[in-house]
Amino acid sequence: MKILVSGGAGFLGKHFIQYILKRYPGYEVVNFDKLEYQNKDDVFFETYKENNRYKFIQGDIRDQKVVEALIKETDVVVNFATSLHFDEQGSFLTTDIVGTFNLLEGMRKGAIKKFLHISDYEVYGESIVEESLAKKFTETDPLNPKTPEAASKTGSDRLAYSYFLTYELPVTVVRCTNNFGPYQYPTKLIPFFITQALEGKPLPVHGEGKHIRDWIYIEDQIEALDYVLHGKKCEGQIYNIGASNEKSVLEISELILTIMDRSKDLLQFVSEPVGHTKKRSVDVSKIKTELGWEAKWNFNDAMEKTIEWYIKNHRWWEAFHKEQSGVEKI
Repeated sequence: MKILVSGGAGFLGKHFIQYILKRYPGYEVVNFDKLEYQNKDDVFFETYKENNRYKFIQGDIRDQKVVEALIKETDVVVNFATSLHFDEQGSFLTTDIVGTFNLLEGMRKGAIKKFLHISDYEVYGESIVEESLAKKFTETDPLNPKTPEAASKTGSDRLAYSYFLTYELPVTVVRCTNNFGPYQYPTKLIPFFITQALEGKPLPVHGEGKHIRDWIYIEDQIEALDYVLHGKKCEGQIYNIGASNEKSVLEISELILTIMDRSKDLLQFVSEPVGHTKKRSVDVSKIKTELGWEAKWNFNDAMEKTIEWYIKNHRWWEAFHKEQSGVEKI
């Protein structure tokens, strides 16, 4: 089987490719990525340079001709590609919408066995229904994104699903919760806080730190994607992927400081960004019931393993800290 992985140089794509090449000796992987500045590290893929089952192609999924040429030689498409930042030029929109459209159109003209679209649980919007009432979103709940970035991802999510409804193409959509683990870019909350603590710098907590997210360790998330990719009768299905680790930002920051034996004085409370959801949470019973998958990692154990990796890999993240400071909205 030959898998085209769009956005394969990103955090999730890296781990997915590594997992597939290790677990399935008969599979070939083409990593198709634009290589934005966040992904300019070759360290992760050095071990695969001489592997004839792995090929890297630098390119943009908004380039229709390139995409269609690649898909002609592909059995399965896994679409991780998304723009990492909001920008006034709207590149996040064209990457999400036009890029996904090009992949889907290429699939419609070819003979793809499966199209796995990686969406995000932020498409659901706010989990807080009333002041003291929250809900876990199921796959059939309406989508109500709160930010332009989330709305853009919602558009690509629905676009992918429409190709199943209209053309009966083998499309599956997964909506993933917040992830963490080794090799994650340090503008994401957990690696940013870890590296800040390592340098003795403040951990900027938005508001009172009460915003709650559902966290999953990268190894669990990749295994879940494997279950969906190889599951029977997954075409036209949507699956939430999460570990039901609902933690506030303050809980995360205090845990990191405790594990690293750093003072809580490093906590610095700052103003909240626009469009910050109070809570995001999903129901993951469908993937457990239909495919038999559930997360295995204990959250604290996964956090300790992640912190250990950043301690041992100073050179990798120090270069990124020089390029950009601050943490993205979560």
